[in-house]
Amino acid sequence: MHALAERLRHAGETEGLLFHATVPLIVQKRPVGLINIATQQWEFLSPADLQFLSAAGSQVAVALERARLHDLAETQRTRQEKRT
Repeated sequence: MHALAERLRHAGETEGLLFHATVPLIVQKRPVGLINIATQQWEFLSPADLQFLSAAGSQVAVALERARLHDLAETQRTRQEKRT
């Protein structure tokens, strides 16, 4: 409980980061994560920045899905090897 109380005490502290842009990472209509960018000034996040974040988010989602599938294949391969 101590860690939770500590986090709640600091929950209002933003360290000057007032504006956030969040891009969901979606794979096959399923959320797998988020990219969150924070800044002190909204002007820092231009439409081009937001478009880049969206494109990067798509690429990160693909990479995460490939890593998940690779891990799944490795787990299945290991199980098969143990059976033989």
